[in-house]
Amino acid sequence: MKLTKQEEEEIYKLAETLTGSTQRGNFRKEILVNNVCKRIYETKKENLNIYLEWTKNDPYEYKKLISALTIHTTSWFREMPHWNKFKDFIHRKIEKEKKMNIAIWTPACSTGEEVYTICFLCEEIKLKNPEFIYKIYASDIDPISILQAQKSIFSNEGIQYIPVQYHRYLQMGSGPASGLFSIEKRLRDNCHFFQHNLFNTSSAVPEINFDVIICRNVLIYFEYEKALSIVKSLTSKLVKKNNLLILGHSEALIKTPDYLNALGSATYELKTKDISNPILPTLIDVKSKKKSVLIIDDSQTIRMLLKKLFLKQNYIIKEAINANEATNLLKKNKFDLITLDLNMPGENGVHWLKKFRKNDQNTPIVIISESSLQEAENIFGALENGAQEYIVKSQLNQDSKKMLDLFDNLTLEKEKISSNKKLDDLSENVPIKSFKPEVIILGASTGGPEAISKLLPQLPKPCPPVIIIQHIFSEFSFALAKRVAAQSGLSLGQIGVGSPLIDNHLYMATGDKHLIVLKKQNKFYLIENSDAKVNGHRPSIDVLMKSAANLSMRTLAIILTGMGKDGAEGMLALNKTGCSFTMGQDENSSVVYGMPKVAKEIGALQFVGNLKELRLKIDEILNLRIAG
Repeated sequence: MKLTKQEEEEIYKLAETLTGSTQRGNFRKEILVNNVCKRIYETKKENLNIYLEWTKNDPYEYKKLISALTIHTTSWFREMPHWNKFKDFIHRKIEKEKKMNIAIWTPACSTGEEVYTICFLCEEIKLKNPEFIYKIYASDIDPISILQAQKSIFSNEGIQYIPVQYHRYLQMGSGPASGLFSIEKRLRDNCHFFQHNLFNTSSAVPEINFDVIICRNVLIYFEYEKALSIVKSLTSKLVKKNNLLILGHSEALIKTPDYLNALGSATYELKTKDISNPILPTLIDVKSKKKSVLIIDDSQTIRMLLKKLFLKQNYIIKEAINANEATNLLKKNKFDLITLDLNMPGENGVHWLKKFRKNDQNTPIVIISESSLQEAENIFGALENGAQEYIVKSQLNQDSKKMLDLFDNLTLEKEKISSNKKLDDLSENVPIKSFKPEVIILGASTGGPEAISKLLPQLPKPCPPVIIIQHIFSEFSFALAKRVAAQSGLSLGQIGVGSPLIDNHLYMATGDKHLIVLKKQNKFYLIENSDAKVNGHRPSIDVLMKSAANLSMRTLAIILTGMGKDGAEGMLALNKTGCSFTMGQDENSSVVYGMPKVAKEIGALQFVGNLKELRLKIDEILNLRIAG
């Protein structure tokens, strides 16, 4: 159905009236129009006016209309820095204040993924503190989303984003419910759902003094003054000193008001109970706070695909069709992210990147590439010269959430630890002097190719077999294996039962298959299998490391930069054998501090350091092995 401009404007005005959200600019408008058109089609109404008149007398369809006029953005364990702050807050309440009852409010809960994420985190805390009691109050303007959240039925596609330790709380569907899962009833009983409009002050909220309020990625949909009044209203529901307010990363406060303490990552604690006449916090203006991206690509098609992707996250977008245009734009603008095509008319991307990095060491750069083998060397050259990650052009039409998560992780300002800080006081519970590894296993993801090239050049000989799992586009994996073998001074080894693992050889997953270590007649072999993805990956670091742990193989295991949590459980399994040594990259030197962070948090690491410190530890272990 095609609406007139006047009808579209009527939808925008209705959205502002019913939800309070701003409809200035083009962001979201196409989504709202499509949502309403879908309802007109499904209800078989002739036009917009007839449909809107009908909703006035049909309570059920009115709820559907509210849902159509609402943007639904949620996912499992989204924006991990917030959850780390949340857990730290709860631990502090329990340990220092002896407070065992916690009340939490999520004022924009959508379909419930965030609510049950909070449940999982609270249950983790409850395992160590059985007397801990938590209640979660979840609200949303959309009654359809509230109903879905209450039902707690989700697609199995979401499981890959839920850490393995929380899978015990999932109930898997079967028969007609195959492909779906729900949340254990005991957890659901801790959640209370109700409809609530953030901007409508007469909309009822339970009379509870909340310990934590989590309101993320909502204020960006409101005009500046409306967003300020929402912050004031939310803060008034905290009341108690030291209680926690969490906003979205793009909704941080420019100037922290007198009654709040900033804790970083857009989280705040209440500093005083007296907020009767607070100085309103100054929110970063929606326009100025939007993340900005420079797209450098001579292909109009690719620029359009990237623009469509970035508009989903409300980025400010500028485009350049060649290196010269990009340089001119960078003289006048600062960007949070740059995407770069390597093959452009005039100056190529790699040459431009080298020059750019001489003046700017911080702006994340993502290479947008073809999937050809010829392109692989250019990509790895770019990654070693300052690019953080690459995306194959064919992926732009596939997993948009994965792409956006990557961009968010790269642009998110990290609270870097000081390079002079001690190594997290991690004890080495395997004495180095007696440790002689039979194998080195290394796992990496985002930022991995550059980290590996800096970590492994010219390893001491004889060197035990080195096995690497790098999350990478499968068509580039063999080119990377050849490159790393040459840099490390190792020979490429054969994978299969007929070829045992040999010293001074490097083995790397080079396709869409897991790698598994097995033992036969006192020799170790590496084989492939095509089992289901683990942690969203095949090959998976966890699969390889757990297979080595099952054999009690003396393993020097290293987890490097990367998104997600793949490898953390495998590192823990190796650590528990008592015959392996586990190391992880630190936050300062990681492009994305995801996988090593999770490994550290679950107690899987015995040593943490930057790439130089990790290499010194590798040399120490191998030289002692050589000395024998």
